[in-house]
Amino acid sequence: MDAGPTSAARARFHFAGGRGERGELPPNNWRAMFGGPARTRIREADGHPGQWYLHLFTPHQPDFNWRHPGVADYFDDVLRFWLDRGVDGFRIDVAVGLYKHPDLPDSPDPTADEDARDAINPQAWNQPEVHGVWRRWRAICDTYSARDGRERTLVGEVAVPTPADQAEYLRHDELHQAFYFPLLHTPWDAAAFRARIDAALRDIASTGAPVTWGLNNHDQQRTPTRYSRRALPGEEADPERGAARARAAALLMLALPGSAYLYQGEELGGFIEQQ
Repeated sequence: MDAGPTSAARARFHFAGGRGERGELPPNNWRAMFGGPARTRIREADGHPGQWYLHLFTPHQPDFNWRHPGVADYFDDVLRFWLDRGVDGFRIDVAVGLYKHPDLPDSPDPTADEDARDAINPQAWNQPEVHGVWRRWRAICDTYSARDGRERTLVGEVAVPTPADQAEYLRHDELHQAFYFPLLHTPWDAAAFRARIDAALRDIASTGAPVTWGLNNHDQQRTPTRYSRRALPGEEADPERGAARARAAALLMLALPGSAYLYQGEELGGFIEQQ
């Protein structure tokens, strides 16, 4: 790598020296969502092992350091580039993961994030400073909307523990919408569906933002497969039953107040996947 350890280029990411006698151990115990340590060590320009950089997903996706002012300025330019070309808005991946704890300390759960997505590293996600990013992006979008009266929309992938947590991202000066993921994990049970729908209407719709419903996405098997599995003791997986339940769930979602997002193929009757 040409940019050295104290360079301005590295400051835009999360580089740090390693632990151990020769820096041979990662700077913290964080795990990557796709497996393995969330730190990768580079080789310096002279060929010797150097610093470690942070990546919450793959080593090919180093995380930006949003505490560096140049990072926010860079993304402002990215937004304006596309807004100047007439886009209607942005779908924001991992909207809770921009900022990390300023000290990047060890996670209290050394297995958090890796594969088992229910275990979340609290040092890496949902930091309070991230809301400032969405206020900044909302202000940029609103400036364009004020010019021509055409609203630009920010839709976030906001995976947080509760609907009340998600509502904090949907305040009047932040995101317009955030995908409501609990339905993707709801078993085929009427009471379970009702509880999660009621929670969304109570905690999210009360902000004035629409609940953004979805039953499928790229991280989950589709509803025909999920619903085809046995739901009761002794009940075997049944593809026909899975397809029927998928159609019924889609009808339910489309009848709910708010915005419904159909994952690619659903609008074509994409209820055929069976794995």
